[in-house]
Amino acid sequence: LHSIASMPNGCLVGLSKNMLCFSEPFKPHSWPSEYRYNFAATGVALVVVGSSVIVLTDSFPYLATTTVPSVVSLKAMPTRAPCVSKRGVVDGGGFALYPSHDGLYLAQVTGVENKTKALFRQAEWKKISPESFVAAFHEGAYYARHKNIALDDSTMVLDISQPDSVVDVLERPDCFYPSETT
Repeated sequence: LHSIASMPNGCLVGLSKNMLCFSEPFKPHSWPSEYRYNFAATGVALVVVGSSVIVLTDSFPYLATTTVPSVVSLKAMPTRAPCVSKRGVVDGGGFALYPSHDGLYLAQVTGVENKTKALFRQAEWKKISPESFVAAFHEGAYYARHKNIALDDSTMVLDISQPDSVVDVLERPDCFYPSETT
């Protein structure tokens, strides 16, 4: 079980291969088998958005909506956008941002959108090695350290409110730590 997160209804939710698993409400030690839901992919990461869970997989993202773990609506989202880096996934507070093979995607309950489609061609995106992303989200910007074939390691910064530009900084942070006080 990995990618464990807390939901507003008192449940924990996590991934195990191709299953979305829920705990009993307010009993984090109890994970009944009837609260496990299969999907047709391998789970990579998840982000809780209200009473929904965005499940990022190696294929299509899925949306699970629930108020109680015994009744879950799980459906594939219509855009094939596999998540290629678990450590590149960030929770934007109402949406998930994550790297895929052809760009940086924003997934929310209403759908999935490639935020970098106008900025990168396929070959350019591959050069920044999206599978190497280690990311954080702070003050509306997505920060991702990555292996850049042309520049060695660098950090990509994308302001979500201004998605028509991206900056690649030649800084090599050891880690990201988003602080609520800064």
